[in-house]
Amino acid sequence: MYSVPVIAFAAPIFLLLELIQLVICERLVGVKQIERGTDPRNHGPREPIAAAWTIFLTAYWLWMGMMLVPPFARAHAVVLIAVSIVGYAIRRNVGLKWILVILTFEGAIRIGMLIALIGRMWRRLHYFGPGACLTTQTDGATDHSRRYHPLGSPRKTPPLWPPT
Repeated sequence: MYSVPVIAFAAPIFLLLELIQLVICERLVGVKQIERGTDPRNHGPREPIAAAWTIFLTAYWLWMGMMLVPPFARAHAVVLIAVSIVGYAIRRNVGLKWILVILTFEGAIRIGMLIALIGRMWRRLHYFGPGACLTTQTDGATDHSRRYHPLGSPRKTPPLWPPT
């Protein structure tokens, strides 16, 4: 119930690969290429880089599709897929000068979503990991006073109202 799906643990790998993809995009479609007036889409990357990039993108899309299954990260996966599809649609219809801007913006959103997913995993593992237990705080509050704490001791949270 409170566990993290095993497939979500691949998020740091895809975060690293997303950062590498930003660097490769900057080198292929960088400002120097645009200033020279050469279109990198005509000659593309070398074959090993293209093969690795294709494998990465295929694995990334499969991972995003599989992340739609567990409800833990469904919202993150929907945003990752939507940003990728919208970014691709926009990139197909703009000139060379705007491709780098769109790729950077798209990558930043995806990196932010992956960091948010990793943060959610961390919080879930920290608060509901091994040794976590359910304790009840007796401050006269309703049933919402239950707190999860990894060490088993109740949290001392002051009541929100009335102010003291």
